[in-house]
Amino acid sequence: MIFLYGNPYRVVERKEVKPLLTERILDLLKTSLANRTEWDEVPELGLIHVDHLGLPRLVPFPVPDMTWHLSNHPADLVAGLAILILEKANGMPPILLAPDGRTIQPFGAYLRVESWMPPQHRREEVARRRMAGGSTPRLADLPDSVECRTLVGVDIEKMAYTADLERGSSTIAAARIPLGGPRGLSGRLPDCVSLFLDAVRKVTANTGS
Repeated sequence: MIFLYGNPYRVVERKEVKPLLTERILDLLKTSLANRTEWDEVPELGLIHVDHLGLPRLVPFPVPDMTWHLSNHPADLVAGLAILILEKANGMPPILLAPDGRTIQPFGAYLRVESWMPPQHRREEVARRRMAGGSTPRLADLPDSVECRTLVGVDIEKMAYTADLERGSSTIAAARIPLGGPRGLSGRLPDCVSLFLDAVRKVTANTGS
């Protein structure tokens, strides 16, 4: 289990992406979490594709289950994969193909993980203490911490999407917020997803669309 750490979520809309598409992506992330019934799953890495009708879909990237166990943190594996893709960009085949065989330029990327989170009423307190350099126990060791399934996405405008589902709950919190900055989502997970997206886009740009 890991802890997704960032500033308190704040929804910030931008004009470049239509609000309807934003809502569709958030609904897609929430539906993806709601449809999963098992816990203690390995992470899932993938791409967000928007078709010609403006409908988004999640396209899993092929990472063998056992590969996730080779790293202490999913972000390390994803960052390493992104670096490998960048190093091999000129010689790699297209990563994602449309039904007509053309290479897709992905709209975004995502990573699903299971994590430990402080209870809702303590999250801002924990975030403030960590931002101030204060020490806090491992979240897994706190008696009131909860298991959470999280989807973190990043789009081509460097906006982040988050969706969280606590174990035993049916309520999914989702938001679209800036990536990084004083009021945005920061941390190893959004950073590695952003790096992965940049790498895949370079490959698709090199191979043509």
